[in-house]
Amino acid sequence: LVRDFPKRDYWIRLAGVHGQQGNEKEQIYAMQGAYTAGFLDGERDLMNFAGLLMQEQVPYRAAKVLEAGFEEEKIERSAKNLQGLGQAWQLAQETDKAIPAFEEAGRLAEDGRIYERLAQLYLDDDQFQRCIEASDSALDKGGLRSVQQAYIVKGMCQFNEDQSNRGKLSAARKSFVNCRNEARKDEDESNQRVCAQWITYIDRESSRLEQLES
Repeated sequence: LVRDFPKRDYWIRLAGVHGQQGNEKEQIYAMQGAYTAGFLDGERDLMNFAGLLMQEQVPYRAAKVLEAGFEEEKIERSAKNLQGLGQAWQLAQETDKAIPAFEEAGRLAEDGRIYERLAQLYLDDDQFQRCIEASDSALDKGGLRSVQQAYIVKGMCQFNEDQSNRGKLSAARKSFVNCRNEARKDEDESNQRVCAQWITYIDRESSRLEQLES
């Protein structure tokens, strides 16, 4: 049918049958055929195709499919959809393209989870001031996977922003104290230890800087 009477429904059903049989590559080939023929023109089809590409570990192609969908206004610029684009670019190791997608998604999201992820991206990219701002946005919006981890990322960014500045060290220490307090509430012994170690280390660095200044 797809060879002799090509139409959207036949391609989609062919892909679906391959999916039910566990033939992932054949399922992707069918969806790619439909995409190339211009039959995937709805948000659901494009998101499903991008999801399959992500599963098959070709995130760059998934990101290009989503990006084209946004540009052609076939995919709504919702927090969920933009987060999907950001994840695809991140897995493709295209951090410069992932960050703007997560930024837009974070502004639209009801909770702070996307900002939580964005803060980690900024930390990995040595953008410490933006990391601090994203961490604050995550904590303000709430609904996080781990409040302790958000404070850890914020504290690390404050510490790395200027390790020779005692004011920055003091701000970082406050973040790790907040982390330890939250960890105690949740009886989270692992993060209690991590944050306590950071506090001890920062105290030593502050004392060393004070001695140098003297």
